[in-house]
Amino acid sequence: MTIDPTPPDDSPAAARLAVLAAASGGDAGAVYQVVSGLMTEGTPFHTVLFEVLAPLEAEVGRRWEQGDFGISEEHVITATLETVVALLAGSFDIEPGARRLVVACAEGDAHSLPARMVAAYLVFLGWRAVFLGPGHPAAELEAFLQEQPPEALVLSCTITTALPGARKCIRAAHRTGVPVLAGGPGYGPAGRWASALGADAWANDPDDVDAILNSWEPDPAASEAAAVDGGDALRRMGARRADLVAAVLGALEEAEAAALVDPAQLRSDLD
Repeated sequence: MTIDPTPPDDSPAAARLAVLAAASGGDAGAVYQVVSGLMTEGTPFHTVLFEVLAPLEAEVGRRWEQGDFGISEEHVITATLETVVALLAGSFDIEPGARRLVVACAEGDAHSLPARMVAAYLVFLGWRAVFLGPGHPAAELEAFLQEQPPEALVLSCTITTALPGARKCIRAAHRTGVPVLAGGPGYGPAGRWASALGADAWANDPDDVDAILNSWEPDPAASEAAAVDGGDALRRMGARRADLVAAVLGALEEAEAAALVDPAQLRSDLD
């Protein structure tokens, strides 16, 4: 199958169709041609990232949830988009004296594409943004920040189940004296849980990240002192989750569909 990398018109929706067609086959080169062509024609990098690629990834996630896409289809599209975003980020020159940031995903959060997009956009804006990838263990993060302290840690959390991991990462950053700017839907509506976890600030939009970093006066010690670690509430929530998974598995034992699914995989998916 030959893919025409030129979208039928210059709208983000048309570009998304062209990108989806190419990404479904794992053709990162064709996707790169589409997005680089848009930028050559004057489409802002912000639009390419957050109006073309990001909504497409969200649509892929919805299709997976609805059963229209299998895990393999979702993974190949996501991996292709990650490759293209990395290529785009690598096409920008970084000034020797650029201010340095670290961008990471909360421990336990494997959804790395949103954070990679933000890191790429920050590079475009002139930052030296070091991207650490998905689900970074808090202990490893602390060691990295201690060895090479950045101006700030930008911590992505896309799912609420990773909030305990986000708390660990924030605590680890604060132990090294590095302030944390949080972002992502995992922190709740309007980021209302970010400050409870100890984040020094929360950004709703990628442009907010740059604006906050250029204007804030963070106090990691004060933010850490005000943080809530969850205490017994997290333990109770974990126990309730285990009970819920057991109840669902019990209800599915007699279902015909359950026989078609590996029990261990089903338990993992439910958990």
